[in-house]
Amino acid sequence: MKKLAVLLLTGFMLTGCNSHSTLDDFSWMLGSWSSVDQNEIEFIEHWSKSSSSTFTGTGVAIDVTGDTLFKETLKLELIDGVPYYVATVPKNPGPVLFRLAEKEARTAVFENREHDFPQRIRYELDAGNALQIRLDGVEAGKPKVEKLTLKRISESAPKVR
Repeated sequence: MKKLAVLLLTGFMLTGCNSHSTLDDFSWMLGSWSSVDQNEIEFIEHWSKSSSSTFTGTGVAIDVTGDTLFKETLKLELIDGVPYYVATVPKNPGPVLFRLAEKEARTAVFENREHDFPQRIRYELDAGNALQIRLDGVEAGKPKVEKLTLKRISESAPKVR
């Protein structure tokens, strides 16, 4: 009987790990972020709080002449109490949902193993208050990783100390 009680309690605790009533734990993502790569392409991400259960965002890549190379609509939202990262990009017929897989104070990892690329999206606010984004998975049968380091350009969200 003790084993059953421990198993039930453990199962309850594990089930509740991804359950949230608000997205306040993700407020470190809010604000505007930017980076310029070696090819002078600027990457910009902006996140704002729409409600306690939804953050909205955009991601854009702009070339040196100011032309938009890529644009996506982003959302972080609670679906049945579980945080999801939702990306809408032009090449996909609809939004792609990534379920929260791991969460720490300054890190969030979202997964969708059925998606072509990426299958994992990792956001981390590092000690220098830079937003580290890692996209990884398999593309064309080969492992692939893309990384971005974005600096805060807008103080619409407080720095995490």
